[in-house]
Amino acid sequence: MPLSQPTATPPELVAELRREVGAALVEQKRRYASSGTSLGGDDERQLAGALITETVRSYAARQLAECSRVVPEGVQADLSRAVWAAMFQADRLQALLDDPEVENVNIIGCDTTFVKYADGRKVRGPHVAESDDELVELVRRLGTWVGLSSRPWDITNPFLRLRLPDGSRLAAIGWVCDRPTVSIRRNRHPRIRLDDLVELGTCSRQVAAFLSASVRARLTSAIAGDQGVGKTTLLRSMIREIPADERIFTIEASLELDVAAMGAHDDVVALEARRSYGDEWGEITLADLVRETLIQDASRVIVGECRGPEIIALLNATLGGSGGSLTTIHAKTATGVFNRIASFAVQSEERLSAETAHMLAADALELVVFLRSVRDPRTGLPRRVVHEIRQVDGFDRVVQSSALFTFDPATMQAEPTDAELTCATQLADFGYHHYSFNGAGSGWRR
Repeated sequence: MPLSQPTATPPELVAELRREVGAALVEQKRRYASSGTSLGGDDERQLAGALITETVRSYAARQLAECSRVVPEGVQADLSRAVWAAMFQADRLQALLDDPEVENVNIIGCDTTFVKYADGRKVRGPHVAESDDELVELVRRLGTWVGLSSRPWDITNPFLRLRLPDGSRLAAIGWVCDRPTVSIRRNRHPRIRLDDLVELGTCSRQVAAFLSASVRARLTSAIAGDQGVGKTTLLRSMIREIPADERIFTIEASLELDVAAMGAHDDVVALEARRSYGDEWGEITLADLVRETLIQDASRVIVGECRGPEIIALLNATLGGSGGSLTTIHAKTATGVFNRIASFAVQSEERLSAETAHMLAADALELVVFLRSVRDPRTGLPRRVVHEIRQVDGFDRVVQSSALFTFDPATMQAEPTDAELTCATQLADFGYHHYSFNGAGSGWRR
């Protein structure tokens, strides 16, 4: 079944055909169930694809018989794509998600859409539904079949976060605002590598070499920065540097990293937190999942984004033997990461003091990689860059750290400082020689 939605299919017709296919699919599933057969997700989609083709052909036959109107094969193919998108993708949103230049899609009600592009443009987009109720139904439908568990979106659960099939992040708010509001952040680089980031201007070849060696040397790193500066993209590229034979656990509020799909690792377990919706299943927090990895023989524990007490569980897991952990965290500055960790610790079940949290961070964390969006003077466009890299030096009432790389406006890159690299010997074992780096890349390019 095609994976992209056309732009010129009548929404009313698509909705009608979707309902017809949906009814047929429910009946077919009922028949399978009555015979003792259960359909898996892939089987259901294959059956739906066949039903969509059959339904569209029946529609074309009716048009010919009742209206003497021929529905060309190309139009039938467009209708099939649109119905598929309505059932298993993001309906009219899919055309925007399929555009490689789209970065963010922000929606306020059915008829107000703003699209941000990679070059910095922000333009009004098309209507995404015929009514606010239809928009709510679209988001609810997505919430029922993406992720590891169904996620309701209603007056008692007004906030929804999930990962779309293409890796984009969707966040929706309803019932506490005038109109349903949806924000989608596209994942434009799902299989990116560090050398790709060099080509994009995100980091220099030396920074890429340093980060690659730090991953293979099993240094625990926090990737920090403000919203939308590329933290998850950098995290993905660093995950690619983990040796292929390691056992990786990813822990996320909503599945997004999709490490297995990168193709570099086979032994990957993706864990997803679960909110309690007042049902029998109960809540599973990120911290719960981090603790569980301690008895799962995890080589690496990767938390997609630390926004609370899970950072304490991750640091404890690191001290317990899961070295080389990676995570992302929101922070305004590189040094601000440590106070951010302390603020989470105060709110955790353990109720750690800020000083104890700093001590824990100093013991477990080794690097902070800070990203920022800066304006490129040559193009006038924003560019996401590795702005600073700090090493943790120790503890003296608070975390002590020093800058290894800092941003130089002249080169638009983070350049090495004069600070002593305490892990220089470790990194040299993996081909990175900090004090004699010549840019040839022979030490890290594989």
